[in-house]
Amino acid sequence: MDLECEQEAFFIKPRVAKQYGITEEVWLGLFNTEGQIVNPDHFYRLVFEAGIDPSIRKSVWKFLYGVYPLQSTYRERLVIDAENRFYYDSIKAHWQRICILVGSSKHRYFRMTPEYMEDDNIPLHLRPDRTPNISPPSLPHQLKSALLRASSVGNDVSLLHLTLTPKYAEMGAEAESIPVLEGLCPVTELENSLSLQASIFASKINLVEAEYAKVMRSIDKDVPRTDRDLDFFTGKKNENLIKVRNILASYASVDRELGYVQGMNDVLSRFLVVAEDETEAFWLFFSFMKKGRNDFLEQSFYDKVELVKELLAELDTELDTYFKESDMHDFMFVQRWLIMCFKREFSFEDGLYLFDVIACHFLELNTDEGRRYQRHAQRTEFKTEGCGLNSINSFHCEFNYLLTFEMFVCCAVLITYKAQILKLEDIAQFFTFISSISGKMNVCEVINKAQHLLYIYCKWRVRNSFQEITSDWPSQNDNIDL
Repeated sequence: MDLECEQEAFFIKPRVAKQYGITEEVWLGLFNTEGQIVNPDHFYRLVFEAGIDPSIRKSVWKFLYGVYPLQSTYRERLVIDAENRFYYDSIKAHWQRICILVGSSKHRYFRMTPEYMEDDNIPLHLRPDRTPNISPPSLPHQLKSALLRASSVGNDVSLLHLTLTPKYAEMGAEAESIPVLEGLCPVTELENSLSLQASIFASKINLVEAEYAKVMRSIDKDVPRTDRDLDFFTGKKNENLIKVRNILASYASVDRELGYVQGMNDVLSRFLVVAEDETEAFWLFFSFMKKGRNDFLEQSFYDKVELVKELLAELDTELDTYFKESDMHDFMFVQRWLIMCFKREFSFEDGLYLFDVIACHFLELNTDEGRRYQRHAQRTEFKTEGCGLNSINSFHCEFNYLLTFEMFVCCAVLITYKAQILKLEDIAQFFTFISSISGKMNVCEVINKAQHLLYIYCKWRVRNSFQEITSDWPSQNDNIDL
């Protein structure tokens, strides 16, 4: 496909420079008096088009990734925060107790303190296994104070009954009947109930020692490599690395079918840098994984790479031929792009900006915005061919809804550097080139290109379908309002 021939007056306003349109003032203006987001569609559009100010990214992400339901109230979110605290602390304490019980026996990787957090001057066999004091879960003072204030307002509904989605259901377990003690302070009543629920849930996590030891071995192999170029993770015995370990070990204990897969640490690190708090980072990561876990399954991920290859073949036959003839048809480089959402290809902040754009799923072929692209492509093609509105209404075109915006971003990167890529003679030169542009790409240009490619895909799908059936249509010159 010759993209240069497709440069027409386009109906999308391109990004000239990275901006943060969702400031704190704009963000607060999205809520009603109860603390609910008034217009979810407008929220997603703002994330996609305006960008999130880094100072409020943590707050926005809790809605974007589903930690908070969009229609949750202020009081409901306080209860969710309390619930999340108790459940995470209970989950972490459960696997830590197993480490304590069996860590000194046959499974070396049940050590409470990983080797990369120990003193290098002490021989490994003489290093003590420092066992932390696992204290009962409790609420931070600030959250407890907020709950006390909330309990005195709108007390027609008790805090105990404000949980929107019980964690048991959310985490794939059956609920328990929890006794409620009468006559207690509302916050104490809530704490007692959540603490008991979380403890019961954690006690039902059945970890097989040998299998979990392998999981911990994999985690401890990858954690020291996590974003060592960021100040947040640099330095010997960095406590943020322990937070990464704790979160990954906790997630693996809950999702035992998937466990830990290489690359999860790089996905998680973004959430920890933004949230800074271990518990909040865990729930952001957990919420992300509810949709993203399939990307860590081998067959599912292979299917996504194949879709990128098919899309590139449709968008640029010259590049497609180049990769096939250069013995790079496996697209190994795309695997890293997808699983880490282009984390290494842009600066850290630009990577977060793109992460937001992709995560909001505002522009996909199966969303309202994607269908707007499709309708515009249809009307443009029909106007060019002199067909009428009646023909448009009866027209049907097939689109591959498995193609996601991140796949168009992959193609956008390749097509942006097409001229340079076609000059490369072998795999070694290609990977050297890809490495050389990492962290130097213009994120706005790549997003603009991806949007344009999605439109071009729609237009060519319409054109191909149109050519198959136009012989039966009468020619008209209706005035079509674009």
